[in-house]
Amino acid sequence: ANGKAENAVKTLKALMKKSLDAGNDVYLPLLDWRNTPSEYLGLSPARRLLGRRIRTLLPARMELYQLDQPLEVQEKLQKAKKNKLSITIDKSNP
Repeated sequence: ANGKAENAVKTLKALMKKSLDAGNDVYLPLLDWRNTPSEYLGLSPARRLLGRRIRTLLPARMELYQLDQPLEVQEKLQKAKKNKLSITIDKSNP
């Protein structure tokens, strides 16, 4: 159950260590990580929490910073949960 949390902590520690070693701001990799969509949902942590992307140093179209429709995010979360449940059921039946 804690595997995802432990993996996230490990990833962030590695990103911050690389930034410190390079002499860069340690919060920029965290910002980029929050904007990166997950493989599981296709949404980034920032979009799930805020409903939009967070501004970074990378140039992007203004449409990407607009708020998403809450229903769209909820629908994606429900579809992902159904897909995960069906995969779990399929794996349990030999």
